[in-house]
Amino acid sequence: MWQFVIVYTIGILVAALLLYRIYRFFFVKRGRPNPCAGCSGCALAEHLK
Repeated sequence: MWQFVIVYTIGILVAALLLYRIYRFFFVKRGRPNPCAGCSGCALAEHLK
């Protein structure tokens, strides 16, 4: 009986992690963050453009 509970719990955790990774893959934007946040007053901002 306890083995089934443990196996189902691990299965649910794996399924949740898989769904979370799929969600992140399709819906979360990946890109280089801009450290200047729109400021254009230094050489680093000019280099990033």
